[in-house]
Amino acid sequence: MLAAGLGVLVLAGLCFRRGGSHLGAVISATTPEIQTPSAPPSAPLTGQTSPSAPLPNNAWPTNPAPAAAEPLLAFARWAEQFTNSVASLAQGERLAWKRRVKMSELIQSDPAQAVARAAPFAWRQTLPPEVTRWFEEQVDGKGDFNVAIATDFERGQSEVLRSVQLGATSYQAFVYGRRISQTCQTGIPLHGIALEGKMAVQPDPLRVLTEAEAATLARKHGRSLAEICGVSGRPAQSRGHPVFVESGGAVICFCGVDHFDLVNRQRALAESGTGAFGDTGVAGVGGAINDSWTHGPKALLYMRVNFPDDLTEPISETDAFALMNGVNDYYVDNAYDLTSLDTTVAPLVTLPQPKAAYATFGPGQLLTDAREATRLAGYDTANYDRDIVAFTPVPGFSFGGLAYVGGKGVWLQSMGVGVAAHELGHNYGLWHANYWDTTTNSSGTGPGINLEYGNIYDTMGAAGAGAYHFNAAHKSKLDWLKADAVQVITTNGALRIYPFDVLDWSRVPGRCYAAAVQKDWVTDSISGVFGKK
Repeated sequence: MLAAGLGVLVLAGLCFRRGGSHLGAVISATTPEIQTPSAPPSAPLTGQTSPSAPLPNNAWPTNPAPAAAEPLLAFARWAEQFTNSVASLAQGERLAWKRRVKMSELIQSDPAQAVARAAPFAWRQTLPPEVTRWFEEQVDGKGDFNVAIATDFERGQSEVLRSVQLGATSYQAFVYGRRISQTCQTGIPLHGIALEGKMAVQPDPLRVLTEAEAATLARKHGRSLAEICGVSGRPAQSRGHPVFVESGGAVICFCGVDHFDLVNRQRALAESGTGAFGDTGVAGVGGAINDSWTHGPKALLYMRVNFPDDLTEPISETDAFALMNGVNDYYVDNAYDLTSLDTTVAPLVTLPQPKAAYATFGPGQLLTDAREATRLAGYDTANYDRDIVAFTPVPGFSFGGLAYVGGKGVWLQSMGVGVAAHELGHNYGLWHANYWDTTTNSSGTGPGINLEYGNIYDTMGAAGAGAYHFNAAHKSKLDWLKADAVQVITTNGALRIYPFDVLDWSRVPGRCYAAAVQKDWVTDSISGVFGKK
């Protein structure tokens, strides 16, 4: 058991799984309802055309869900019949359209299933263009993965908004697997499938290809397929189990599944920033992926904007400085003097569009326009580490604050030290502090429900924002709570844990301010003691 020190022992509410910017105008104020493709195919053609080569029997994933997958099954049956010259092209066009509608729904409701049921390479190569034009787009490349959280403080509700930026193209992103917990990342390999600007993003950095697809992609990029293992340097066929993958538009070969797994895991870990504590392998503690983002003084640009149809000043210059002085005090104390905020308050500027336009275009466009209008006033956000745009409420923006997770950018419709401190916590790389509710069972421990934003002792949760420190797990993630202050528990015994929500000068070297324990082979937890009541 653990013998707690002063204060109340509170589970951090943050678990770490092992192995595992900018926001474009694609992000809307709220998550839209599932949308279907906007236009049916033109009048079906008559006649029949056979593909140049037969499709393999296993060209399409098996075991789909019964009724819901019928449009997918129906098209797969048609594709097989068409290969054998017993199905019409007109029928294929109709079924391809129905399949497209279903795939659009799956991308938004079940991206894992959408990716699993994507049109295989053989279909794309051998079926006629009258049919393949209705297929989802295969998306691959290096780009930006953007994540923002909108928080309605009055209702205690939040919403995660994600987008992918590949070159000049933006997609609203739908994710599964490790990308559910991934924060903003720039210049990483991204792939998946897309329809109508909506993308199901695969979780792995590497996408496995057939050898034929690998050769085709290599030729597309003007190269021959170099069948040399990217790990061993030996021929990919040397062990009899070659693996071909795509990553960021490049084709890579491996001489075995083990080498593919090695590189795939390494790249995933590099993106996640999940470190290990000491030599125990306990993940998620012992440092952020980049201390330069979470440590040191941060220059912050505070932008104040109004609208052509509402010239109300959201906050005065004096009040903005006072607010940010309070936020800076919070971060200096919370981070044990490891970070601070040096704020510049820009003059009030008017955005080019009325509020109704931004209700349609979304907060991404509002931030873009605010940065440009403030730049023209002599304050360029490129010269700052963080920025905030403050504005009066826009219809349809159901948040008090919105912020990138692990990226630069905060939107404020609610002015206050607590709200700004909370949203900047997202910028530093933190998700919400949750609460494990065990009231559904009489024991008070064990099975329960994870309540988003439910931790009443944490500014990133339901506490009086700005009054309580971040929890121990969050401080460890930001590398504010160092490895020598966290005890990794590997055996039974008694351990004293001291409150960690104290000023830096009052901490004593050698004392334990948090404890880390491996829950199971994929999950680790960090616990700490809050001294404030």
